[in-house]
Amino acid sequence: MKRAEGKVAFITGAARGQGRAHALRLAGEGADIIAVHLCESVGTTPYDGATDADLAETAKRVEELGGRVLARQADVRDLAALERVVEEGLSRFGGIDVVCANAGIASFGSALELSEQQWQDILDINLTGVWKTVRATAPSMVERGRGGSIILTSSIAGLIGFLNLAHYTAAKHGVTGLMRVLAIELAPHRIRFNSIHPATVDTPMVANEASWKLFLGGIDGATREQAAVGMKTLNALPIPWLDMADISNAVLYLASDESRHVTGTTMVGRGAVSHGATAVNARRAYTSSATPSSGVILGERNSLSASLCARRMLASARAGLRRPKPQGAETATTGRASARSTRRSATEARDGCCSSIRPTMSGTSLSSSRSGS
Repeated sequence: MKRAEGKVAFITGAARGQGRAHALRLAGEGADIIAVHLCESVGTTPYDGATDADLAETAKRVEELGGRVLARQADVRDLAALERVVEEGLSRFGGIDVVCANAGIASFGSALELSEQQWQDILDINLTGVWKTVRATAPSMVERGRGGSIILTSSIAGLIGFLNLAHYTAAKHGVTGLMRVLAIELAPHRIRFNSIHPATVDTPMVANEASWKLFLGGIDGATREQAAVGMKTLNALPIPWLDMADISNAVLYLASDESRHVTGTTMVGRGAVSHGATAVNARRAYTSSATPSSGVILGERNSLSASLCARRMLASARAGLRRPKPQGAETATTGRASARSTRRSATEARDGCCSSIRPTMSGTSLSSSRSGS
């Protein structure tokens, strides 16, 4: 049996990029697809939006995989439009089992230079649009009484901060918080909520000159090849970005019964991104002053040096190496060790005296768990 056999998945942002990849991955594992996309550009983004033809191509490719599909143009900012698509999907397929709230956009600028419209577009689509997607789909899942899985697309920027992405980072942190609340509220209905947190993924939202310039610290005319060198510094693994399939595999797992008891988690898809990584590091790796003929080579050298340095630091930590102790530290260490020994002796003496009157709790343990990461 296929991993998504008999399920119906509602996916926003499905015309291209990660949304299309999710639709095809789920359809390949037996799911029927309700594909939704805006199918027009948003004026504050530095790249063109998907088109009706893109959405039609997604539908065609789902059918080629043997899946049934309902493809409709709808804006995630328009709750009524989403509800109409849900009703049509319920009429055709009978129910919804999986929701991928994937639609999102990106634009770039420092927090004090963003226009009000830039800020509002990001929040309206990337955060409020996610809530409206849930608001449109989840009630029918509750009424049906068969549970389900709802997957919210956040970002690594939903867990850490990024320069020149204050609006995007705020929205994606909001998605993470929303997921955690919904996981609690809908758990009694056996509806699971999880968020996925990709780092840079090779989609039109990342593969454009404005994005490359951002991640190279402001280099004008940045190319894909230059960005590939600089963006490797954002990851521990030697990769500049993830493939869409990497994220879709995670979505399939969360959509399938393999994760039937997984809820309230933040699944990070990354290479992995360093909490201290910035565009400055990427620019240093590429080195903007390098000549066109030597820039990539020099960038690779710097990236390699950084990688070797990180590996040496890790090896040192694992070997238990420490920085040289300052003069007098040995005496202080001896004193602390003596104090610890004295405390241990006192504790042992106390335990020995009290063991006969202290109740035992054999076979019991106290543990705590924390949802998410």
